Amino acid sequence: MGLMLAAFVWGLAEATIFFIIPDVILTYIALQNIKKALLACLFALIGALIGGTSLYFWSLSDPATVITVLNIIPAINSEMIQEVERSLRQDGLLAMVLGPTQGIPYKIYASYASYAPTVGIGYLTFLLASIPARLMRFLAVTVTAWLVSKYVFGKCTLRQKQWILSWVWVLVYVTYFGVNPSG
Repeated sequence: MGLMLAAFVWGLAEATIFFIIPDVILTYIALQNIKKALLACLFALIGALIGGTSLYFWSLSDPATVITVLNIIPAINSEMIQEVERSLRQDGLLAMVLGPTQGIPYKIYASYASYAPTVGIGYLTFLLASIPARLMRFLAVTVTAWLVSKYVFGKCTLRQKQWILSWVWVLVYVTYFGVNPSG
C-alpha cells in the first residue's frame, strides 16, 4: 500500500506545485509489476484530481496569486501560461485534454479553466475532462516502460533496469528544463 500512497501523494503534489511528473514513480513500479503499476496510475489520478480541484477553486477566489505561484514553479514561464489561456479560449476542453500530453503542465490548465476570459469551464466538466487529461499519459508511459523493460531489457536485472530508467528520466528532465526555462 506504500507505493499506492506514494503515487497518490505524487499525483496531488504535481497537480499543484511539484514539478516532477508522477510518471517517474509509475515507471519504476512498472519495472517490477504491471498490475501494481496500473493500480498506482489510478491512485496518481485521484491525487491529481484533488490537486486540480484545489487549483480550480483557488483560481476562482484569487487568480493573481495563483498566477504568481505558477510563475515560480520550475519550467513554467509566462509564455507557457499565455499559451494555455489562448488554447483554452480557442479549443476549450480539447486543449486541456491534449496539452498535458505535450509537456504543458496540467496545473496551468486547472488554474485557468475556471476563470480565464471567455473560458469559464464549469467544475464538473473540468473534473470529467481531467480524467483523460491525466490518465492517458500515466497509462501510456507506464505500459511503455513495462513493455521496454520486459522485451528490450528482459535479460537485465531489476537493478540494471532501474539504473537505465534513472538515466532516461535524467535525460528527459535535462531536456525539458532546457526547452522550458522558468520565468
